[in-house]
Amino acid sequence: IILAIIIGCLRGNEFNISLISIFTGTIAVISVSRIRKRNWLVNSIFLIVSSYIISITIMEILNYTPFRVILRYWMFGLINGFLAPLFCYGLQVIFENVFDIVTDMRLLELSDLNSPLLRKLSMQAPGTYHHSLMVGNLAEAAAEAIGANSLLARVGSYYHDIGKIEKPEYYIENQIKNRNPHEKLSPSMSCLILTNHVRRGLELAKQHRLPKEIRDFIAEHHGTNMMSYFYQKALEKGNEDEIEESNFRYPGTKPSSKETGIVMLADAVEAASRTLKDPSASRIRGMVISIVQDRFKESELDDCPLTLRDLTKITESFEAVLLGTFHSRIEYPDQDEKLTPGKDKKIKEKNVEV
Repeated sequence: IILAIIIGCLRGNEFNISLISIFTGTIAVISVSRIRKRNWLVNSIFLIVSSYIISITIMEILNYTPFRVILRYWMFGLINGFLAPLFCYGLQVIFENVFDIVTDMRLLELSDLNSPLLRKLSMQAPGTYHHSLMVGNLAEAAAEAIGANSLLARVGSYYHDIGKIEKPEYYIENQIKNRNPHEKLSPSMSCLILTNHVRRGLELAKQHRLPKEIRDFIAEHHGTNMMSYFYQKALEKGNEDEIEESNFRYPGTKPSSKETGIVMLADAVEAASRTLKDPSASRIRGMVISIVQDRFKESELDDCPLTLRDLTKITESFEAVLLGTFHSRIEYPDQDEKLTPGKDKKIKEKNVEV
C-alpha cells in the first residue's frame, strides 16, 4: 500500500495507478497465501493478469481513455503479471537461504518422504517412521481445525523423532518379539537414552540444514514431561529421598507455538492409542481428553498461544482421525479358518478320512 501511494505521488499525484497497484497487489498476496501444489505459479500469473485487466479497464473507462490506449495498458499489465511471479519464485530461494525463512515451497520440499533423512528413518526405525506419519495426520487435522499452519505441523511431525535413528531398538515402537533392552538397564540409564534422542535429533537437523521452525518441533515435542514409568521403577528400587524428579524429565523446552503444541499432544495421543485393546468411540474420547487435560495441568502448554477453545477443537479433531483409523470391519464367513495357518489343511485331511 505504501509503495503504491509513493508511485502515485511520483507520477504527479496520479492516484489511478495507486488504486490499480493496491488492488492487484492484494490479489497477488492472496494468490500465494496458501501454496500446496506446484501449479501455484500458473494460478498466480492468471489472477494477477486478470486483476490488472479488470482494474485498468474500470479506471480508464471512467476517465474516457481511448480504447487503443487501454490496450497498451493491458499489455503492460500482462507483462507485469507474467514476470512478477517468476521473479518472486527465483528470489525466494535466495531469501530462504540468506535470511533463514521458511516458506510453503520449502515445507513442501521437506515433506517429500523420499528425502535422505526420512528414508533413513524408514529403514532403520520403521516403527518410529510409521508413528511420525500418524502424528502428522493428527497434527494436520488439528491445525486446520484451529486455523494454524497445517503444512508446518505435518512436516514438523515427520521430523520430530529423527533422533531415534541412532538407537531405534530402545524405543517400544521398533522392538520385535517383546525384546526390551531396558530390562537390563537401570531406570536412570534408560532415561538418559530416551532423552538423548532429542539432542541427537537436533544434531541431525543441523547436519541436514533443516530450518529453525522444524528444529523447534524436535526440541519441544516432549517439553519437560516426566518419564513416569522409569521414575516409578526407580522409586521401587531405591530410596525415595535420594531420587530427584528432575532427572526423569525431558530437558525441554516447552512448546512455543501453536504448531509445536499440537504436535506434542498428537505425539502423546498417537502413542497412547496403540495401547487401547478395545478402541471404541467412548474409550478413544476418554483417552484423548485425559492426555490433553494432563498436559494442560502440568503447565506444558503455558508458553504456546493455544486457548481453551483451541484445545476443545484439537480434541475433537483427534477423535475424528482416530475413529477413522480404528474403524470396524465386517467379519466374513469362515474368516477364522482362512486366516488360521494349517487349519484348512486339517479340514481337508478330515474330509479325506471320511
